Amino acid sequence: MLEPYGFSSAVLESLENLLSSDRTVSGKRFESGGYVLFTERDEIVIEEKNSVVRDTMVEVTGPGTYELNGVRIIVEQLDRNPSMPLKQPDGVVVMDASKIGFPFICRSWKQGDWMIPFGMKGKKKISDLFADLKYGHKEKQQAVMIVSDILDEHVSALAGVRIDNGFKVGRTTESIIRITLKTDNQL
Repeated sequence: MLEPYGFSSAVLESLENLLSSDRTVSGKRFESGGYVLFTERDEIVIEEKNSVVRDTMVEVTGPGTYELNGVRIIVEQLDRNPSMPLKQPDGVVVMDASKIGFPFICRSWKQGDWMIPFGMKGKKKISDLFADLKYGHKEKQQAVMIVSDILDEHVSALAGVRIDNGFKVGRTTESIIRITLKTDNQL
């Protein structure tokens, strides 16, 4: 079934060995000349190489609506209302505006990214957070990292999911940044 996609016999053998083993199958990547194959928990995904041109980042200069890889990013700056619940619905994060400030960068995930998730004391790699959240290939591609600088590996937030402990809203917070994500199927 996979031969028409140009995968070599060595790649097909590696894939067969993986699928018939007791090892973790999800998150593996195999390439041919024109295609990439990803293994997920319950499926195999094949995509054409370079079939979708992905943006790598967008600079957020103030409140407004931005887009990155098919994800709409709605950024609001609000005065802190003590009665406002800090626990937000899925797809929304709030951060202390004095700690994040404008401009900031929304970008795709890259190897080496890390954060200190809200409520924790130590660093956690974003790749480990993806594993905890059971993210597949598509979710990883659409994940939006909020960082102060494009080269920064310290992630301020995995937008819509988690914030870094250093950007949490506290008692002295006067203004917040609320970031809401909407994917293509939510628009």
